[in-house]
Amino acid sequence: MSPLSAITVHKADHLGRVAISYPAWVLDDAAAILVLARWTRPSLETPYTIFAQGDLLFETFHRDRHYNVFALFDSGGLPLDAALGELVASFRRPSSSRSREALVADFCASLTTSCTLKGYYANLTLPAHYDPVERILTWYDLALDLWVPAHGQPQLLDADEYEALGLARQDPALHEALQTALEQLWAHALARTGPFAPLWPHVS
Repeated sequence: MSPLSAITVHKADHLGRVAISYPAWVLDDAAAILVLARWTRPSLETPYTIFAQGDLLFETFHRDRHYNVFALFDSGGLPLDAALGELVASFRRPSSSRSREALVADFCASLTTSCTLKGYYANLTLPAHYDPVERILTWYDLALDLWVPAHGQPQLLDADEYEALGLARQDPALHEALQTALEQLWAHALARTGPFAPLWPHVS
């Protein structure tokens, strides 16, 4: 099977200014858009986890929701120069009925190394914009984040940065939508349901 070409993902700020761009491969683009990306920058140690160079990120974007969710996996030593386009080609299912969990589990099962879930990083955002013709996906980071570890309690991140944006005053409707999204995510995180449900089949 021919390898897939990467799309470009733009992470923009609340004003639409692109802060980071990175390649990703589309696994599914039905109601939600599921892509695979890698953490290729040097390892980043945070108080809640380590983003190690080479880690896999299964990123789920929504056209109609105020959040996205990145599932962070240890790649188990998969080389940085691994041809992800070839690996993904076997699993991409545009407009499929297969679940996100099944696609992620299938991909992890194909690797000869371990594929261990570290946790989920949820970003509060504007709805994502995906142009399949130009092969560009843009999402808008609104500072407030939620970390849901594979084992342990969820943590709210960057609340101070969110307050500094002043959205509660400048755009009350958007602020209310974000708070509603956060309440929903927090409930799912505590119950381990929705975007934080255990993967099936389990990946170790």
